[in-house]
Amino acid sequence: MKRSLLFFALSFLSIIAISCGKNTFGKTTAERLHGIWVYETAKIKRIASPNTNVIEDFRLSSIRFNSDYTLSYFDAQKNLLSTGEWEIYSYATTNDDNDSETVRDLYIFILDTVSNTYQTRIWKDFEVTNKKLTTTEDINVGDEYKFQLKRIEKK
Repeated sequence: MKRSLLFFALSFLSIIAISCGKNTFGKTTAERLHGIWVYETAKIKRIASPNTNVIEDFRLSSIRFNSDYTLSYFDAQKNLLSTGEWEIYSYATTNDDNDSETVRDLYIFILDTVSNTYQTRIWKDFEVTNKKLTTTEDINVGDEYKFQLKRIEKK
């Protein structure tokens, strides 16, 4: 009996250890997002053409996601610091194999201080670990940005 119980306990702990990597264990998506992020790669993906590297448009720009769902965005090209808010929307969808999956979109609302209105950016189907954030953002019909950001400071 003791052997069975020990085997069960070790099996359970092994499954937990395998399924929960160090980058995600015990944290929600929102908690992993908190901190300062900089653009590591930025590309434009167009229909029927190769990706275009546009990292220079985002180099040295950063975004800070705070735990109270506010944010600060520094646009290095314009030398402009803006504030705003963020929110995660999750929804279920079905892929081509009829498997259901959860998709997360990150809505970013940045205050334009000139017009006093919010600019909305939607980072689609984003993935975040403790160190990396990957996402896409629609630009025009059929065109989208592909971003990868890295964390430089954890909040």
